[in-house]
Amino acid sequence: MTLEVEDVHAYYGRSHVLQGISLAVEDGETVALLGRNGAGKTTTMRSIVGLTPPRRGAVRLDGRQISGSPTYRIARKGVAFVPSGRRAYGSLTVRQNLALSVRRREGAWPMGRVLEMFPKLADISERKAGFLSGGEQQMLKLARALLSGPRILLLDEPTEGLSPAIVGDLGRWLAALKEEKVTVLITEQNALFALQYADRGYIIEKGTVRHHGRAESLRDSTEIRTYLGVGANA
Repeated sequence: MTLEVEDVHAYYGRSHVLQGISLAVEDGETVALLGRNGAGKTTTMRSIVGLTPPRRGAVRLDGRQISGSPTYRIARKGVAFVPSGRRAYGSLTVRQNLALSVRRREGAWPMGRVLEMFPKLADISERKAGFLSGGEQQMLKLARALLSGPRILLLDEPTEGLSPAIVGDLGRWLAALKEEKVTVLITEQNALFALQYADRGYIIEKGTVRHHGRAESLRDSTEIRTYLGVGANA
């Protein structure tokens, strides 16, 4: 098993956001973490990578506890976090952003392989990241994560702010990562999009897991679709 989150509790100040989250992601899986706004999806990601450290519970990678470690050590163990929003170095070019992410370790993707997946990055390599579109920023963030040699890729709300055409591109990138057996945990407001590419899904509410199952069963469940606010004909 690659990643295990067990009974994690996390707070922002006195606000008890995660109230016993447990989930698992196995090697080569894509797992979706779904829920309404404020359910605790992003906080779960932040707790895994140590940005919002759990006050109780444990996060393990291959059975070894990583919770309690600083974020940079968790990253060195192969946990790559791709946050939502524009998080590239805006004053640096695309080429410079990519160069900063290159790692010489097992599992790191070579630059050529990354540019095969995202050929547009080669075309805009001298453009400053601060001037990229939302879709180009998402490409750059994913490319940087792959260059770091991730054992597991954490994608937080990757479709946020993207046009429908770019969301389609993102779906193709996720399908390609699945073919490459890259292990992925993805949070999404767009539940049907995420479940289209996931093997399994967890649905959380008020910081705890309410439903869990195979992606196709969650996608086809009227109860789950109603809970997530997805129309019956969507």
